[in-house]
Amino acid sequence: MANIWNQPLTREQLLAQQKTIKLTTDEEIIATGIRRILFWALTTYLSPLLSNDIKSKGKDLESNRKIDAFFSFKVMIQEFQKDRNFFDHYDHETQSILYTAMLGRNAVIHSYLPILLLDGEKYLLSWIAVCRLINQTVAADQLQHLYQQVYAGAISPLRNQTDINFSLPDFVKPFLLRPDNMSVKDFDLSLKIQVKMFEAESVYFGPALRAYIVKQPWGSNYFNSVVDSQTYLEDLITRSPTNKQYNLLRDAKFARNKLCHAELIPLLENQDEFLISWIEVCDKLGEVEASAKILKIRNFLKSLNT
Repeated sequence: MANIWNQPLTREQLLAQQKTIKLTTDEEIIATGIRRILFWALTTYLSPLLSNDIKSKGKDLESNRKIDAFFSFKVMIQEFQKDRNFFDHYDHETQSILYTAMLGRNAVIHSYLPILLLDGEKYLLSWIAVCRLINQTVAADQLQHLYQQVYAGAISPLRNQTDINFSLPDFVKPFLLRPDNMSVKDFDLSLKIQVKMFEAESVYFGPALRAYIVKQPWGSNYFNSVVDSQTYLEDLITRSPTNKQYNLLRDAKFARNKLCHAELIPLLENQDEFLISWIEVCDKLGEVEASAKILKIRNFLKSLNT
């Protein structure tokens, strides 16, 4: 079998390459749909199992408040380099699989839309392979089914749908080592919050930031299809003329980082103020349509807590 995992680019090289590409509007819509589906797979299937695996092996030295795929992949890559028997299942392409899986995570989180459109299939396959490495065959089979729906000629491909049933898979619940001994109910809710906040970030907030920035005299570097809210916010923070604007942008970036690094307790407790910070940024930038859409998501999440 040919090695489909080969990915010669580092994260920095990949980002530089991606910044040279501008997709059409229709291509960006499709790529954003793929991004959301892959985030759902990463959040509700893969990340909990990755975190569970490294915790069970005594390798999770981070605060027990997050289920961060970036941290889990980093630990797995480091441990495999030290011990080729680190995983329950042997695969001679393990290192390449892990690097591809990490790049897939980065592409999703930092919105590298061109590579997601081109290689989203490869990233999903690498996550399936990682599930098999940690002997999570049920999760692998479930993600394989998702792959069939998204890429393998389904009558109504999932990547063309906007509403997906986002919930914690039943097979995860019995044995998951949840942060701070959260209840299954709260854990399930925290994952729903992540998915809906990511919808707000990927469909509305990130594009709104770009729409504002590319109209500025200094915004020509952002005329591409890397719709990364982190980068946009960092640039706006450095240019903020007042302390009030600086603090608002800083709060919006803080919210983005809590989401993208899966800090579940803060998300569970503070998602309302996180979304309010994004709404207020959109209002300040004159992106009122995005603000209204994020407000609807905020109201939906508030309804889950009543």
